[in-house]
Amino acid sequence: MEVLSNRYVDDYLTGYHNVEVSVELQKCLDNMMERGGFNLTTWASNSKEVLSHIAKQEQAQLNTIDFSQIEPLKALGICWNTITVSFLFNVIQSVLKMNDLETKRNLLSIASRIFDPMGLLSPFTVKAKTLFQDLWQRGLE
Repeated sequence: MEVLSNRYVDDYLTGYHNVEVSVELQKCLDNMMERGGFNLTTWASNSKEVLSHIAKQEQAQLNTIDFSQIEPLKALGICWNTITVSFLFNVIQSVLKMNDLETKRNLLSIASRIFDPMGLLSPFTVKAKTLFQDLWQRGLE
């Protein structure tokens, strides 16, 4: 059941407050997937103790030192800082600038460029969507 609840396409995300439980789960998942012919790689954790139980070649490259220079680890397409245990959303400036005509199509295009599969930014992105809906209801171009 654990696998079915926490797997998203080719990523698996879960967490525990207990190092022993985390290590045991990692070993169980590794064994189970190996029986099916799959090799789990790019393991990541904010716990150095958990990572110490995982072979170096199976660990994710943790690029969480300077986000201005290198891209951080991604989980479900979202940047994850394993040091501060936080998610980051990098929106490139070209998404925020609108050089085209101010149309409903362009507004929807801009709102759709923000990738948020877990809905963490919904309180912010819903404003653009309600504006878009309001424009349609008013019959404005």
